[in-house]
Amino acid sequence: MWLVLCDPQDLSALWAGQGLRARGVEPVEFVSPMQLACARRVEYRAENGEPIRASVDFASGRQIDVRRLRGTLNRATRIDYPQLRKAAPADRSYIQAEMDAILLAWLGALESPVFNPAQPSGWAGSLLHPFAWALHAQRAGFATPSYRCGYAGLEIPVTHGGTKSFHIVFGGRTFPQLSAELERAAVRLSDSIGIPLLGITLAWAANGQASFDGASPTPDLRVGGAAFLNALSGAFTAA
Repeated sequence: MWLVLCDPQDLSALWAGQGLRARGVEPVEFVSPMQLACARRVEYRAENGEPIRASVDFASGRQIDVRRLRGTLNRATRIDYPQLRKAAPADRSYIQAEMDAILLAWLGALESPVFNPAQPSGWAGSLLHPFAWALHAQRAGFATPSYRCGYAGLEIPVTHGGTKSFHIVFGGRTFPQLSAELERAAVRLSDSIGIPLLGITLAWAANGQASFDGASPTPDLRVGGAAFLNALSGAFTAA
């Protein structure tokens, strides 16, 4: 079984899951973060010397045990827990923290391959400030815009001219494909951040020069097209 963790409104994740099925990756199960939070039973056990056990039972009777998964496309995002609506105001912060902890632990128990592993700052991969993204992008070899820090707080006054392009970084490649130099920088950025399936945005000047404009662990996967789906299905079936 393969798992796609996504919101029901995440059209690109639904597109990817259907594309995987069309390529023979079966069965593919879709689960939303809200379904996890409202499951009849969520189990997470990490005992000394024993393998981590994590499973979830839904009211419908469906069950998912992470030990039976062959791969996960993780697009999970934090949610507003419905359990908090009935809680006393003084208890809501504590309940939210406990819910966050159990669901993050459960996501962390997903076994490889996972695209992308959950992180404390983001359930589908690290969510960084634009300054941090720019710093990592510079180290990876991208040209980046100039940023400044103002007295009233962090400011990003830079506006880009020209056009923008969107790319998926996955499996040592970019989709749509970039030049060899930009592709190497994109792969270095993905590796350095620990996000194996990364979306990047490039800004293109009139002279054809590209600069880094942003990144996301939950990009619109559809920009990668059939070539990306082929790579994703290959990564899952080869694991």
